[in-house]
Amino acid sequence: MDVAAIRSQIPDGIRAQFGEPRGVEHLGGLSGAAVLRLNFGTCTAILKQGAPAVELHVYGRLGELFRAHHVHMPRLLASGDAGGSPWLLIEDVPEPLSPERWLADAQVVAMLRRLHHIELDPALIPPDRYRPRWDDDMTAAARSLFPGEDGVNLRAHLDRLRDRAQPLFEGKALLSGDPNPRNWAVRPNGDPVLFDWERLTLGSPALDLAITVPGFSSRADFERLALTYWGAAPATLLAARADDLVAAKAWSVVEFLSGLVSERSAIPDEMARLLVDFPDWVRGLTASMRE
Repeated sequence: MDVAAIRSQIPDGIRAQFGEPRGVEHLGGLSGAAVLRLNFGTCTAILKQGAPAVELHVYGRLGELFRAHHVHMPRLLASGDAGGSPWLLIEDVPEPLSPERWLADAQVVAMLRRLHHIELDPALIPPDRYRPRWDDDMTAAARSLFPGEDGVNLRAHLDRLRDRAQPLFEGKALLSGDPNPRNWAVRPNGDPVLFDWERLTLGSPALDLAITVPGFSSRADFERLALTYWGAAPATLLAARADDLVAAKAWSVVEFLSGLVSERSAIPDEMARLLVDFPDWVRGLTASMRE
């Protein structure tokens, strides 16, 4: 994207409040939103043009509540509407969460626990929120990526994981919906900060936690995460919670794959390499389940 095209996406309202940016960097964007880093000389900020309604709701109505519970998110600097396209200007937290902290990081897990324990007034829950699910169509779409014997054999394993996941969608905890490791940054004081709130929803904490686990992880990784989050629980309950995480992680991958199939999107190279291991990973997950 050329510089002129990038600059054309900056709403006039930002120029009126903050002046003309000295530098503009295109950061990509999903779900129809364009994401830019604007350099105003004294500071940088992130512009999300075409921000989803749920994310606008989170920054506009829930930000103060989240801060009161020490749930760290970028500060909202400004918001508005440009020709029917809502935009957000938020704090830039450029330091990513290091890969060494991607699995069962104590600060990340503690912040998610605080989020999950917020008792939100039902009137503040967005009616058009994302609603997690796992149905037969999603399983069939994911299996279609594995022609032949692998696809056939996957069905029984995925069905078992899907059945285990169903109660997780009925939970009432407040969830981020997408706390994957790349959606975290770190402030200079060490506080982890979570961005991309467009999938805010309700469900079991396991759904959020499983998404923090990178790649096709082992049973030991899920047990480590369960211990970090539910550490005071009896061993039998920790084993059950690890099973929940196993099912939730399988759901997150199936959801991603079925989305690619339904949108007829190209599979990213990194994911294509991982998919070679997907059938064996799924079989290993079901073999590891204690219930």
